[in-house]
Amino acid sequence: MPVAAGSASPSHLAGAPARPGRAAAPLIRIALACDALALLWVAGSLPAYARAFGVPEATAGFVFTASGLGFVVAVPLAGRLADRWGKHRIAAWSCLGAAVGLLLFALSSDLALGLLAATVAGAGLGCVESTATALLAEMYPGQEGAANLSAQVFFCVGAVLAPFWLLVPGLDWRSRFAGCAVVWMLLAFGFRLQTPSAGTRRESGRGADARPAMPHLPDVAAVIVAMALYTGVEVAVWGWLYAVVSRSAGGAFWGAIELSAFWFAMGLGRWAVGRLCHRWPLPRWISLEAVVGAPALLLVLWAPGGGWALGAAALCGLAFSGIWPSLVGLAQQRHGDSALLTAWLVAAGGAGGLVVPAGFGFLVARAGVVVGAAVLAILLLPVAVLPSVGVRTDAGG
Repeated sequence: MPVAAGSASPSHLAGAPARPGRAAAPLIRIALACDALALLWVAGSLPAYARAFGVPEATAGFVFTASGLGFVVAVPLAGRLADRWGKHRIAAWSCLGAAVGLLLFALSSDLALGLLAATVAGAGLGCVESTATALLAEMYPGQEGAANLSAQVFFCVGAVLAPFWLLVPGLDWRSRFAGCAVVWMLLAFGFRLQTPSAGTRRESGRGADARPAMPHLPDVAAVIVAMALYTGVEVAVWGWLYAVVSRSAGGAFWGAIELSAFWFAMGLGRWAVGRLCHRWPLPRWISLEAVVGAPALLLVLWAPGGGWALGAAALCGLAFSGIWPSLVGLAQQRHGDSALLTAWLVAAGGAGGLVVPAGFGFLVARAGVVVGAAVLAILLLPVAVLPSVGVRTDAGG
């Protein structure tokens, strides 16, 4: 696949030539929204299941770690299987895995079972996100950046709603996860119905046994590192927003407003960049947002509170908005629609989302939030240049 300077405008997505599996687009959007709901609920419900399991919050935090480890380990395996057996089929199994994990977690009576369930749920959720994102490249060839940006708006929709669901009276964490598991079961059924037959794949020009070409790892290493750094910084910022603000004088409701403002602005930014990304190459958009995002995250982490903090959170979300989907779209433009390629990127983001926030918390505890925020800003700056490293003029491989 030749390198494109940018991406086609989203207005062209609806008029693109029909391809097998295009009907899965609504399922992908719903899956991304539910993925955000589950992710933020796992992080935001920590005090509740700490009480349910009878352990300190610090110990209950291993639930988030177990979920992240399941995510990182399972995603590359799912990518390889999706290239072999088909993305729709693996997306369906991934949804089912997420449903089983979340249901087991809702029924967990102790921390040990909770950790096992969280690992299964994290693996399923990560595989859904990765495989669904790889499907976008197959469905919208040549428009990968715009397709990813538009679909990721729905992740932000789920993230905007998630904090307020945590505040609904009478709806405990077990009910939330059990209800989410039912939705994932329905999505599994939907993806399975959309799985193309061998004949359909032959008509599309891809045989039943054909597999997408894979680039060599060095060809995509710079983008993978950029994804790990960016996702780690993003998770550290929104995790701080909820964990710290919800314990401030404003309480959980103000924390939910501030976190939702961050995600609302991010969704708005993704929608806007998705419509404009055909005007500039994706590396230029990534560079712009990383350079603006570094001071923006300093504002949000150093903000004294109140309206100033709310505005800073929205500015930071807007600055971060296009980086994750643009990195994925850029790699897909350069190297094709391999699910394993997308899996490398998503798994790298998951690893960054575990390591960087842990390091940030360590720095804040010992040196204060000013130092911790400064280090996050420094980690974000390489994201501005890494996507332009080792640019090739062919599809890689």
